[in-house]
Amino acid sequence: EPQDGAVQMIRNPMNPDSKVIVLAGNETAGTQAAIMAFVKYTEDIASGNVFNREVVARVVSGVDANQDGLIDDVEFLE
Repeated sequence: EPQDGAVQMIRNPMNPDSKVIVLAGNETAGTQAAIMAFVKYTEDIASGNVFNREVVARVVSGVDANQDGLIDDVEFLE
């Protein structure tokens, strides 16, 4: 879906001693949802995903709660 995105912490391909945070979406709304999830729910994301708490990767979907065409919140899909 266009409003779906992901937040991941991965090994830096340019420097294996560090990590990078990837915020990405299927489309603009999905990227906005990933950014919102990272900003609003940092601790939830840092605690890992439901399948493996050591993996910092979450899939999110943007929610337009007030029907104004803008992403207001996110829900975690996994």
